[in-house]
Amino acid sequence: VIQIMDLTDDPVHRIIGFSHREGGRQMTQHLIDAGYRRIAFLGGYMNERSGGRLAGHRDALEAAGLYSPDLVCLLDDAPPSADPGNPDEWIRFSSPVTGRALLTKAIATIPGLDAVFCNNDMLAMGTLFECQRRGIRVPEDLGIAGFNDLDVAAAAEPGISSCRTPRWECGHSAAHAIRDEIDGLTGQPRVVDLGITIMARGSTRRL
Repeated sequence: VIQIMDLTDDPVHRIIGFSHREGGRQMTQHLIDAGYRRIAFLGGYMNERSGGRLAGHRDALEAAGLYSPDLVCLLDDAPPSADPGNPDEWIRFSSPVTGRALLTKAIATIPGLDAVFCNNDMLAMGTLFECQRRGIRVPEDLGIAGFNDLDVAAAAEPGISSCRTPRWECGHSAAHAIRDEIDGLTGQPRVVDLGITIMARGSTRRL
């Protein structure tokens, strides 16, 4: 069994991926370094990986002395049993429409909000759309960051800063790992961390 897209110290057999927690920490640290101080986490569908990104967000804020519980903004009606394989539920909890709703909620409930770290790039696109509707300047009034670095993040105006995850590399490496197992090669590492990359773009270029 070759697991991908995450990390654990105790894989079923082997795992090839990256740390969602470290990605969340680095993305939030990027916002701090850019001069933002009231940085909210916007989350739609929350699974274990999303929880890792949220934990990394908290790690960075606590290290900088900026953490506050009110900086977490989630959907009130997201059921814990939501099925990520159901397209209707994915659209409901991880779409630009949800991003607009989450930003609306954050603006109403978080005094001094000046940046948002969105659980994925589709939510980030929605926050950008809502900022444009409200006349909120990005990145001057509000910084926006996403996760996964989908093509839409680079295509947006301004471009959305995002945490690039090695999705292609995970699949490619897993295929090679399976071939190694079939060929009887031994001594392969059980845990392979491919890391993440912060893609800084105009949505956080405040300084």
